Amino acid sequence: MVYRVKMHPDDQRNFFLNIKKASNLRWEDLANFCGVSDRTLRDWTRVKFTPSHSILMLLSDKYRVALPDLELLKPYWYIEKSAKLGGLAYCKLYGPPGSLESRRRGYLKAVKSGGFTTKKTVRPLKLSVNLAELAGILLGDGGLTKDQVRVTLNATTDVEYSDFVARLMKNIFGETPYYHKRKSGNALDLILSGMCYVEELERIGLKVGNKVINQVSIPNWILSNKDYARACLRGLVDTDGGVYFHNHVVGGKKYLNFGLTFTNASLPLILGAKSILEGDGLKVFMPRERNLYIYNFDQIKKYFKIVGSSNNKHLKRFKFYIKYRNKHKK
Repeated sequence: MVYRVKMHPDDQRNFFLNIKKASNLRWEDLANFCGVSDRTLRDWTRVKFTPSHSILMLLSDKYRVALPDLELLKPYWYIEKSAKLGGLAYCKLYGPPGSLESRRRGYLKAVKSGGFTTKKTVRPLKLSVNLAELAGILLGDGGLTKDQVRVTLNATTDVEYSDFVARLMKNIFGETPYYHKRKSGNALDLILSGMCYVEELERIGLKVGNKVINQVSIPNWILSNKDYARACLRGLVDTDGGVYFHNHVVGGKKYLNFGLTFTNASLPLILGAKSILEGDGLKVFMPRERNLYIYNFDQIKKYFKIVGSSNNKHLKRFKFYIKYRNKHKK
């Protein structure tokens, strides 16, 4: 699915002009690189249309041009605008709809007859590996309000992962979440609005409100099933954890080392993750109540074999370090 981006007109124009300058390519060649027509690229530069999010990320990464503040538009965003214009045209031709009182009477009549409802519905959630992974994501970098399901990710490094999470939510709930890039900071929110979604997630053991204050934990239906437990752990580490590089000096010589960590301020959640890791025979260090670490690379390789990752930024770092080790063993 193609997601469009809204930004300030000057920012959009300057972004494409800076890309053109940094690439040193003709518009035709740059368009071929993006997989779009020359006319489309020029229209984006003239701010005639909203550009593609994936192509913006491709260009920004390729030519090292920073992205301006932007907002990801939900699919079919233009329908609402078109509907509004249609409504205005209708009113111009036929006058406004009924008065406030007449609309109130019509609403009450529809409710009384059972022909009107305002609440979304969703099919009951079935326990699955996908649901367990989403539970881990929500326990990590997500949360529930009384009428929203929200996952917050890094708008720069988690772009690919955000698409995975959106597909996962669509698979489970049957609805694609709304993307929202925050104007301040570097955060990207994926949002599903609807009390029905929240109620279903509460039913399977998640909680509305502050996760630290509530000291949330991994639901028992996940902990009692090894496949569910690993999927949930994958969601937790992909969001609130990950892999990292660190230097270690031995005999005056510097070595690049590799670690895996998971951090969370809810102690029951940390202990649940620790239990899953140790249940798979992994040696875990817990120097503080909110941090778990795996330092041994063979143990980290075992983690990626058993648990894995759905976040490409972690996989890329893992594969890079394997190449680094192989190169320096020679």
